[in-house]
Amino acid sequence: MAIRRLQRLKLMETLRGRWGAREVQKERDFQRIAAFFRSNQQPGVIDDRTWQDLTMDTVFSRLDRTLTWPGVQVLYSLLRTPESDELDRLEQRKQVISAFERQDAVRERLQVILSGLQGRGGSELWELLWNPPALTPPHPLFLYDIVFVLALLAAPLIISSSWYTIYILLISYINSRLHARAYQDIRRYVHSVRAVGQLVVASAKLARVEAGFLERFSAGCGEAGGRCGSCPCWPAPWGRSLNRGDWPVPSKCTPTSSFCPKCGDFTVR
Repeated sequence: MAIRRLQRLKLMETLRGRWGAREVQKERDFQRIAAFFRSNQQPGVIDDRTWQDLTMDTVFSRLDRTLTWPGVQVLYSLLRTPESDELDRLEQRKQVISAFERQDAVRERLQVILSGLQGRGGSELWELLWNPPALTPPHPLFLYDIVFVLALLAAPLIISSSWYTIYILLISYINSRLHARAYQDIRRYVHSVRAVGQLVVASAKLARVEAGFLERFSAGCGEAGGRCGSCPCWPAPWGRSLNRGDWPVPSKCTPTSSFCPKCGDFTVR
């Protein structure tokens, strides 16, 4: 408890220091930041040449106070897609920004929640959600069965053969090569899958934040989070405590699995 309290105090000190700073100094990979914008460009966007002429990367760095990959990518997309017709939307955005400036407690609570999404994962989260990859195994599946059987045969060789060490090294090498090749194809999505779970948990917490100017956004978080618990075998406890002990144990799904063998649905827990 004492360690967690110190971590929270340190986090609050960092967040408050960043809020009033002229610019938050951190490494920014603009190629990855701009990926979400480039995947879904709309009419009326600021083209690359105009963006560079206006040194908007520098302007973006001055404005950027985001804590997550989805946040920094959406901010970049907003700056590249100015609102020229939707004046009501601009006014709503202005009211929310002004409210954050006035209500420190609400702003800091949201920042603490979103800080749980920090990390190197999540830059490809948008691609995983809107453009799911069509992955195929890099090797025939029977190769994995063969390696598994060969590993089982290693046990009798401990007694019956002096080639045991060489045999184990050979099996380990083959297994590592198969793993490396398969991981090469999926590694860009591994952290994004973890980020999905973090995003769902954060959305449930955001939905419980009570602030009048955030009512529409909180409702959207709650609705989106509820869809992630659509598996009837594992009802999602939205609006309840997020402690694992409060979660209902399903009668049809395995408690440690996020894949329901009964209905085939994937549920983030």
